[in-house]
This record gives sequence, structure tokens and C-alpha cells, in this order.
Amino acid sequence: MKILLDNGIFSHAEFMRPDVQERRISWGDVVTVLPVHGFRRKEPHNDPEYQRQIDALFTVGRLIREDRIEAYNYDEIAVEGYRGAAKFPACNALRACKVHHCPPPLTRSKFRSTTNLMESGDLRATSIIDQLRRLVEYCQARKRHPRREQAREHLAIIGAIASQDMLKAAALLRAHLEDARRKKSTAAFFNSSL
Repeated sequence: MKILLDNGIFSHAEFMRPDVQERRISWGDVVTVLPVHGFRRKEPHNDPEYQRQIDALFTVGRLIREDRIEAYNYDEIAVEGYRGAAKFPACNALRACKVHHCPPPLTRSKFRSTTNLMESGDLRATSIIDQLRRLVEYCQARKRHPRREQAREHLAIIGAIASQDMLKAAALLRAHLEDARRKKSTAAFFNSSL
């Protein structure tokens, strides 16, 4: 089984967060207060079901390390991850997991469409249409803020996989993909300005 890991998964896999505590240090007659930097376990999520899905990432990590799941990442996700706080690999549910590199979607689709078009001989017209379609989808996606909801959907799918409920995982994945397909491009976009 192959899965694409996004930043929601990577951020929830980190079960510790940086922490600073002030400590009084005595050295002879001198008493000083110094900051001690370390890590503290993240507080559990308010929603118990959501927390259960986050906890399932330890099982997902084990399944990846056992080569029962192939995990993938791509450049855009990796670059987004650089903005976060400092990482501490020892405190990560995905520690020592092999994550394969997946070409970015535009590269994959451009390669696929170019290969198909070279066979048909209609390279220029279809390439322009394809690029316009991508521009429309990008502009529409910019107006939505789907990250949190998508992360919840991804965690629900992974939670179902981790609990070996493949029928539920398939149903969740089908609903997730169908929703993404519906939101890809709408006629309303063409009536608004970029």
C-alpha cells in the first residue's frame, strides 16, 4: 500500500513540543534564574476521536518501518515543513521511517500529458488547455482554506488503516477524492476576477 504524507501528518507525528522553564540555580552565595530549554509532550487534542487518530500515527510509523506501507512525500510538502519549529527526530511517531520522493503533481501530469500528446501529435493545443485548467484550479484553491479539513480527512483514513478497517478506509478515501473532484473547478470562478 502506498500513501502520500502531508504536513498535517508530519506535524501531528511530532509528539513533543519545545519548552522553556525558568530554574533557580544556586552557586555559593549567588542565586540566579536561568532558562532551561527542552521538550514537553504535546497536550492531547480536545476531540477524543481526533486524538485517537493522531495516536494511530505510531502504528502507521511501525507499518512503514516494517515495509507494509510505502510512504511518499514531495518537494512542496517538504518546503512547507521548513517553516515549523525545530524538529526533534527522537520524539516523532515516524522516526526512522523511509519516506520516498514523489515528483510534484505538475511534473507528473506534464510528463503524462506530454507523453500522451506526443503519440497523438496534438501537443500544443492540449498543452495550453492543460495549463489553463491548472491555472483555474490553482486560483480556486487559493481562495479556499482546506488544509485543516483535509488533514482531518487524511488522519481519519490513516486511522481506519491502522485499525485494519479497510472497508471504512476505502469509503473515507472515496468520499475524500469525490469531494476534491467536485471542488476542482466551478463555473463561478470564470465570473470572478483573479
